[in-house]
Amino acid sequence: MAGRKTPKRKKSWSLRTSFMVFVCGLILLASVIFTAANVYYDQMNMRRDVEVMAQRNVAAYAKYLERMLQDREADDGRLIMPVVESVSNIAAFQALDADLQPVFDKAIETEGGEQVRRAVERAAETSETVQYMVSDGAVIARPIWNNGRRVGVIGLKIPMTASVFNWTKTIIWSLGTACLVCALAIPIAAYQIHRVTDPLRRLTDFASSMNANQLSSRIDVNAGNEFDTLGEAFNSMMSRMDVTLRQIQRLAFVDSVTDLPNREHFLRHLNRALRARADDCFAAVIILNVDRFRWVNETLGPEKGDEALSLIGMRIRKALNSADKTVRLMDAGSQPSVVARLGGDEFAVLVPNIDAKSDITRLMQLIISSMRQPLEIGGQAITLGLSGGIALAPIHGVKSEDLIKNADLALKEARRAGRGKARFYSTKLNKIAMDRLHLEADLRRAIEREEFIPYFQPKIDFCTGQISGAEALVRWQRADGDLISPGIFIPMAEQLGLISRIGECVLRQSCEQATSWMKAGHDCKVAVNVSPLQFEEADFAEKVLSALRDAGLPPGRLELEITETMAVADTERVSEIMRPLRAMGVRLAIDDFGAGHSNLVTLTKLPFDVFKIDQQFVSALHSDKQAPAVIEMILAMAETMGLETVAEGVETPAQSDFLRRRGCTLAQGYLYSKPLPPEEFTTFLQEWRPFGEVVDETFLQRLTGTK
Repeated sequence: MAGRKTPKRKKSWSLRTSFMVFVCGLILLASVIFTAANVYYDQMNMRRDVEVMAQRNVAAYAKYLERMLQDREADDGRLIMPVVESVSNIAAFQALDADLQPVFDKAIETEGGEQVRRAVERAAETSETVQYMVSDGAVIARPIWNNGRRVGVIGLKIPMTASVFNWTKTIIWSLGTACLVCALAIPIAAYQIHRVTDPLRRLTDFASSMNANQLSSRIDVNAGNEFDTLGEAFNSMMSRMDVTLRQIQRLAFVDSVTDLPNREHFLRHLNRALRARADDCFAAVIILNVDRFRWVNETLGPEKGDEALSLIGMRIRKALNSADKTVRLMDAGSQPSVVARLGGDEFAVLVPNIDAKSDITRLMQLIISSMRQPLEIGGQAITLGLSGGIALAPIHGVKSEDLIKNADLALKEARRAGRGKARFYSTKLNKIAMDRLHLEADLRRAIEREEFIPYFQPKIDFCTGQISGAEALVRWQRADGDLISPGIFIPMAEQLGLISRIGECVLRQSCEQATSWMKAGHDCKVAVNVSPLQFEEADFAEKVLSALRDAGLPPGRLELEITETMAVADTERVSEIMRPLRAMGVRLAIDDFGAGHSNLVTLTKLPFDVFKIDQQFVSALHSDKQAPAVIEMILAMAETMGLETVAEGVETPAQSDFLRRRGCTLAQGYLYSKPLPPEEFTTFLQEWRPFGEVVDETFLQRLTGTK
């Protein structure tokens, strides 16, 4: 960004440089201290020399003055005067007699003379030697004794210059000695620092050069000290990191169930293959799905399901190895095919550099054929299959994500075609997928907007000719007025788990409509279809009772329809859910009866009230000789069990008359009315009148087998 200052990198010194600076600083500091100490020591010696010199001089002159003052020879005083004045080492001098009268003095008027005079006075007062040092010399005074009698006092000052001391020489000698010490100490210190820090530097360089591919490297410090232990600890840490990283890489790139590459690892292989693909070759991505795997998981359990996946992965890998040798002759050694598990029961195959689509087809056939032999799982032989979708680079995409997406679309098309199928991707699949995506979004919005409404198809009572009930059939009426076929949106709603919300909406609206019919004086029940997903909900019974309460509909006017297949799949579940509802009066109907695989033992366990004869038997009355017998058998069984019967799909008077004559209770179909929206059905109820039907006798005789 403009105007932003780049932060300055802070300078850093190496440990060796820091040590050298520190040690050199210590040596220089020691040299300075040595020089200062040497100068100080010499100065102290100089002061001591001056002090001793003062003592010697005062003692010598005192002895001489002792005889002179005793004999009081004035001439002698004059004789000593030139001697004292000629001595340069005496800065000031004073001699007093017994009466403290000056006998002789020198430079007594100077500062040094004043210092001597005070010392002499004090010595005279105390009769003791007075001695002290001043900044520029030593002052001393003492009494002069003769036979125990003080005969005078003498004092003098010796200057510092009297001592032989050369400041320059001392400093030069001290600095020279310090430089010599530095010249010897610094190389020794540098060697020792190098010896101490070199193992650390080697460890640092080794650690700095490490990467994920060099964790198996080791370092030998061989320093003969604690750094050896540090190096061993470092090697141990690298070993643990190597093991841990390998475990992490395995978790990140290997599927734990099949030991195959996972999705991330497969994407890396795919990206490398796309970059290395030759211009005259394809790179194929195949997405595989295991047929009937959900049944294995639900029947044998997840552990056996994982075992099945592992065996399937081994078979796919074996089939690919065989295909590389027989189909892919070129580049198979340097770029073998790769199989990976993407998740769940989905596998992916990468075939780099293959020549033609025909080779892909042969390879796919080998993969699918590898599953023809049963799998041995938990002591059971289980036969599973594979369906596959194929996308080719560069025809179907040049990016990994596009190829996987397109192969997945081709897989969906293959599964719609049946088990054990394979399909290549085509552009129309992408359009289908986009249409489904838009439909899914519209479906979710439609639920929020309550665009799903029930249409009602009447049920005619054969005995009275009256409308005794109606089946609610869901329709999707969009905001623009268009109707969407249930065959389009119901399968998608079941896949998306939205069918329960749609079913609940239809149930509530149907109960409200049935209540309005009841209030208008019509004795008309309402039948509502229930999907398997709705029946699996724990609170399904409560939702039904809530819809009845909210609408004010007596439970006996509601009939729930479930398919025969759904009813026999879990009879205990059906009985458990319907028990409280039947206790309230709600009726249960078996829809599409005869199309499933139920038996009489199962039927006796189901708490139902109505058989709905599947329309395939009704529509086949004039074309299938077996259809009349099947219908007669169903009607006889229902009569024996005391159940009502409803014939679906009645479209002709002949069908209606046959069913009426055979004892069918109710009829439903386009002969009477197509499914109608709520308002039209209410009008239909009001205008309905019972009617009789004339049936072709020849047709009836042919159906019954009589002339």
